[in-house]
Amino acid sequence: MYWIISACLLLIVFGYGGYALFLPRRKSAIPDDVTNWPSVSFVIPAFNEADFLVAKIENTLACDYPKEKLEIIVAADGSTDDSANLVAPYNIRYENNGERKGKGVAMNRAARYASHEIIIFSDANAMLNPPAIKGVVAPLLLDQYGMSSGEKKVIQKYETENASAGEGLYWKYESYLKKRDNDFYSMVGAVGELFAIKRSCYTDIPPKFLVDDFYQAASVLLSGKKIAYVPKALATEYGSLNFKEETKRKIRISAGGYQSIVTFSALFNPFKNWRLAYIFLAHRVLRWTIIPVLYFLLPVVFAYQYAVHPTLFMQVLTGLSMLYFALALFGLAVNLSNRKAPFFINIPFYITLMNYCALAGGWRYVTGIESGAWEKVKRAA
Repeated sequence: MYWIISACLLLIVFGYGGYALFLPRRKSAIPDDVTNWPSVSFVIPAFNEADFLVAKIENTLACDYPKEKLEIIVAADGSTDDSANLVAPYNIRYENNGERKGKGVAMNRAARYASHEIIIFSDANAMLNPPAIKGVVAPLLLDQYGMSSGEKKVIQKYETENASAGEGLYWKYESYLKKRDNDFYSMVGAVGELFAIKRSCYTDIPPKFLVDDFYQAASVLLSGKKIAYVPKALATEYGSLNFKEETKRKIRISAGGYQSIVTFSALFNPFKNWRLAYIFLAHRVLRWTIIPVLYFLLPVVFAYQYAVHPTLFMQVLTGLSMLYFALALFGLAVNLSNRKAPFFINIPFYITLMNYCALAGGWRYVTGIESGAWEKVKRAA
């Protein structure tokens, strides 16, 4: 039994980043001396984003990219707010299909009527740093890349936003893993807040597919192209307003994760591309499926083994796991009471939240996904 327990613990460590320790590094081939930038289409998918659209357009125009080579498109998914009137003074393209069908459907429409080969997608509530557009465009000047992704940065507005604090820590950790994946072979995903894709690599997103950015990423990888990670291209957004909003968002993403594994199972075929299979299995499949089960099951096994064979080893494991989950439960109580939690409580709380959402997302996928339309998450803005 000790060997089984040790193997399970090592599997968790491996999936949470241990796999990256074995990845060699390679020198980036992305050009940094571009002078003749191509014309690009910049698409902003939106559903009732009147609170953000003006700031988003101003932010996009303020980026360090030739304005005459920037086509901005607002792809509204049945918006019923005042977005059209807010966009009108900027003389940019505004398309509203009149019926809410989901972000993926809006993106598909925009990809069809975009004028240029390189299409950039960026969420309405995500603000970019000045070099962001050039950052995601540069890799696509090379044939080996079909897609590029910027970096998501989560900021907090209020000190009481424990969910946002945990989310910010998580994305810093994810940034390290994405850099290691990229240095080894390729990213295996993208952030919906900011990514660029070649029109020739774009694949229409099915109506009920939940994670639109991963659908594009997986399709690009299956075509034999790579995805470049561009950490200097920042897309900044406020974190979820509270624990409940963050949970809702995570469950939806996790359900999409299971959906992605089934749809793109060819990605973890080592006989087709062992590098891609290694990264995808370690970074995605384990984290969405096996690890969440082990995460909650192992403490029960520790306690049972200690009751049956009360050794010092099992006593230590049981005591540490009880302390860890006690901190996570305390973090839950703090979040529900809308108070500020210490740093050492936010970590176990957020990791536990992620694993719970992974299991809940799996259940949602098994019981059926009825629509690809996303439920807007309340942000701390």
